[in-house]
Amino acid sequence: AHVGARWGLKLLPNVVMSGLVAYSVSFAVSCVVLGLRRGRGTPVRARPAVLWFAASGIANAAAIFALNSALMLGELVYVSPLVGTYPLFTLLGSVLFYRRERITARTLLAVAIVVPSVMVITLTH
Repeated sequence: AHVGARWGLKLLPNVVMSGLVAYSVSFAVSCVVLGLRRGRGTPVRARPAVLWFAASGIANAAAIFALNSALMLGELVYVSPLVGTYPLFTLLGSVLFYRRERITARTLLAVAIVVPSVMVITLTH
């Protein structure tokens, strides 16, 4: 995906426009899927849920713009492995904020493999 995004940014070297194109396509696909699901599911109308949904959309948009900026300005070999560490931060956030995530030996093994691998890739290029 990052290689494709990098290629697209070479064709359209504007992070705002590339994000706008990506979100427009995503919106169109969502509308088609919603049209196909007619009559199934109940729309959420609770105000807190809608606000959280909007906040997560804004955070996601900021993350995509940051990623596209990094891909446009930096080298793919550095950006992609660093972005690949996001599950570690998601896990950390889940442990700190929700306090429901359990750290298992398997999780620690994954962290022990991913973190040094990213360090090696980043430091050797």
